[in-house]
Amino acid sequence: MNIDFESILKSYEDYSISYEEIVDAENRTAYNVIVSEYLFRLHEEYSKWNYLSESQRLFDCSKKWLIDNYPKFNISDVRFVSHCRSKWCLHCQKLRQASRLARFEPLLTETAERYDLYHIVLTVPNVPGVKLKAICKKVLPQAFKRLVRIFRSKDKIKGLDMSRYGFHAALRSMEITYKDKYLKDVSVVTSYHPHLHCIFALKKGLDFEKVHENDFSYDYGTLKTLYSDFEIMLQKLWRLIVDSELDAAYNSVAMTDALGDPLPKSHPNYGKFVEKPKKKNKKDGAVTLKALNALEQGYSCKADLIEHDEEDNRKDFLEVFKYACKCTSEDARLFIYEQFKWLYFALENVHVMQGYGAWARVKCDEEDESLGEFYKIFISYLRQRDIPIPQVLNLADVKKHIEDKSMIFITRKCIKQWLKRSDEAVRQAAETAFEGVKPAELKPRYFSANFTTAYYRFLKCRNDSPLFADIREREEKSRQEKQLLVLSSEQMSFLDSIF
Repeated sequence: MNIDFESILKSYEDYSISYEEIVDAENRTAYNVIVSEYLFRLHEEYSKWNYLSESQRLFDCSKKWLIDNYPKFNISDVRFVSHCRSKWCLHCQKLRQASRLARFEPLLTETAERYDLYHIVLTVPNVPGVKLKAICKKVLPQAFKRLVRIFRSKDKIKGLDMSRYGFHAALRSMEITYKDKYLKDVSVVTSYHPHLHCIFALKKGLDFEKVHENDFSYDYGTLKTLYSDFEIMLQKLWRLIVDSELDAAYNSVAMTDALGDPLPKSHPNYGKFVEKPKKKNKKDGAVTLKALNALEQGYSCKADLIEHDEEDNRKDFLEVFKYACKCTSEDARLFIYEQFKWLYFALENVHVMQGYGAWARVKCDEEDESLGEFYKIFISYLRQRDIPIPQVLNLADVKKHIEDKSMIFITRKCIKQWLKRSDEAVRQAAETAFEGVKPAELKPRYFSANFTTAYYRFLKCRNDSPLFADIREREEKSRQEKQLLVLSSEQMSFLDSIF
């Protein structure tokens, strides 16, 4: 084999796990230790074994790495990393965010060709911890569902034409922030701010000129934001819907403890959730045009058009996909145990993210299928050229190997990220290098030893040559038989010319 190892290793460093990523993982692990202790305290307080199990999983998250090391190439294929899948784990939050973005971003991009996308934020007034569970489990989900039905004209409001907005789909994500208030007696009162980040797909060309100001326009006395007629209407409509759902939530949540278990009538907190509003008649609290016009001001809501700029689009997309709950308060303090309890019970078994309309129960491919095939072929190639050494490493070991440059760690995720951030000019140059060249005529002289040209050369050969035409069928068969994919001598010779 005539392989330029120095060029290959230099190329691999561009899309392998970086030292900065490992340092970030260590910092997230330190945070996880604190939350793990909180979960252990929950177990001691409520004697529920699932809290103890989650505590241990979160403590161990990302600390065990199972790899196959190929010493000849100085490459390690990361086969497995222990993940706890807790919504309170910063490691798993980041993975979940990336997975959701990978699933929905292509769909959002495709929808933006036919509809305008709006980033809409819907809020409710801050609440104490005792009300948080009701807001997150009952009020916000039901209120948003009803709002969507109104936009779709399933629930009609006489005199209010919602069809003019051309609603197509919506995606909402729940987030909770909180703020500490220090009283004169040195006690601390925490208020929680649950709200929804949403993406709405509405018909193109709507004119939402921001010309109005109200109490929400000012930040500490300074005018910051103006609102459109649509936003003013949305603020009032959202308030009417939320207030009408609060009464229904009272009956199902008010008489329960923090864990959701019913309180006996003899319990001192029975009936102390909120004062149940007294209705004069059945029409009180109804969502009508008359009630809408009578409201002087609704709840804070805003709607901003997601501009057709790739970088700006991505920022607004990420806002919806970010974490459901911040681990620090608005003044950047890490939450204490009592705050964690309210947050944990409020978000337990709650669908943090959900699609509606055309985006309900949608499933999208998470990655380019050809890239997954190429990664499997690459690993099979390494395995047939070198004998892998299975190893179990901890996070500190991985950090040391990367710092010393004694080992390069690669994953499918790394390759996928590399492909996304690859310069468009580099990709086009790699693709056009094959124009007019038959697969049989491809020679190493056409390419430098890097993954970019290797990937596009594979695509060329897969599409225009029988050499890899059956690779998908063979890979599926090897998976079903629980065997490794074995490449033919012709395929190995072709890959030798790349690597």
